[in-house]
Amino acid sequence: MDFVKFDGCDQPEGFTAEQLTCNMSNALLNTGTDFWFNFHCWHTDTCAKCGTSYRVFDDHHDEWKSTSSVIKFMQKREPFWGPDPEGGWPDMDFVYTGGQGCNHTDPGPIWPGPGPSPPGVRCPGQTIDEYVSEFSIWALAGGQIVISSDPRNMTAFQKHIWFNKEVIAVFKDVPSFKDVAMIGDGGAKAQVWIRPTSDGGCAVVLHNPNEASAKITVTFGDIPKRSAWKGKMLNVRDLWAGMDLPAASGSYSATVPKHGSVMIKLTAA
Repeated sequence: MDFVKFDGCDQPEGFTAEQLTCNMSNALLNTGTDFWFNFHCWHTDTCAKCGTSYRVFDDHHDEWKSTSSVIKFMQKREPFWGPDPEGGWPDMDFVYTGGQGCNHTDPGPIWPGPGPSPPGVRCPGQTIDEYVSEFSIWALAGGQIVISSDPRNMTAFQKHIWFNKEVIAVFKDVPSFKDVAMIGDGGAKAQVWIRPTSDGGCAVVLHNPNEASAKITVTFGDIPKRSAWKGKMLNVRDLWAGMDLPAASGSYSATVPKHGSVMIKLTAA
């Protein structure tokens, strides 16, 4: 499969973004080759028909202000996403786990330059907790994950995030983004993101967008499509720690650092 990312910059006169993008989509389809076609969406229902995935918000940058803006946007389902994609998936743009190369010549002030940076050297624009939140919610959304960093020059932290098989399994699970929901008040202090999984369980991200640590609770009876869990004892697995936690009855709570997230998997005990 080949990957094509089609941006919306420098649009020629006489064409709409929709025309240009759908024309490119048709041209790729006519080659007979399998393509993943990603593009900047113009926020109409055509987006889900003219490509494989489409960016639903602004450019995502390696800073918490940008990450939190994308997360905030994803809290409300937009009509142009469609009931469920037949050919297109909402894209939250690049993930910046661990930061890009920080050598001033990486890739260089004059392209291509002599980069990349020495192995493991980065200039992260976010904290570890913020990167965990970024990747957790991108994975839960299930659209696509495109890493904006050279994997040949990764750090131990990047390996820890990118190659977490349990988190990636949630990302690749069959139930699609239409099943992703945020439950609770969704206020500044606490967010509970959920995604039912095909094995009858549920992935949960307890996200804290606040400026101080906060205790966040998921109440099992509030989880859509899992109403039978109300008051029940459930198994709890911490996906980032890769360990089983004590079973919980009726709800589960965790203290989450500022801008951080806890990602768990709930299954029937």
